[in-house]
Amino acid sequence: MRNKLLRKNCLVPVLTAVFLLVFTAGAWAGHTGIEGITGVTTFNFTVKADHISTADGGNYLIWGYADDDGHEGLGGRAQYPGPTIIVNQGDFITINLKNTLSQPVSMIFPGQKNVEISGGSKGILTQESTGSDDIVTYTFVAGEPGTYMYHSGTNMHQQVEMGLLGALIVRPSIGANYAYN
Repeated sequence: MRNKLLRKNCLVPVLTAVFLLVFTAGAWAGHTGIEGITGVTTFNFTVKADHISTADGGNYLIWGYADDDGHEGLGGRAQYPGPTIIVNQGDFITINLKNTLSQPVSMIFPGQKNVEISGGSKGILTQESTGSDDIVTYTFVAGEPGTYMYHSGTNMHQQVEMGLLGALIVRPSIGANYAYN
């Protein structure tokens, strides 16, 4: 009787272990976003006003970055948060920014060094796009691997809260399957 109980009590853990070994696949994590082509990568964004709907039936005004190149399939709509930019360490990045809001906007890239800015109008801390014909171009080399934020550098207390922010993922030069060097 004791052997029968012992076999019965061992059967459940053994079957569970076999099930887990057979029916589980390796872990995989990924993120969808705008992936650049290795080397030189250009992104075209327009700042727009738009609305987002929430699960509880709310409808809220946002200001967001729209992907003008249609990578994320949103038909040029503003996104909250902005499009996720995925690049490789060492890539030369160009971001062209247009603005459809009634106030100037800009972008800053904390954690990225030597960001060069051209076009637009001179703001207090950065170049600003003051209209849809006023394109500001930001260029830099993607530095250290990691996940960074980009956001408005103009009137930040209002514009970031309204939605002018997004993520920049810099993959390490050793490959996309690694988090960091």
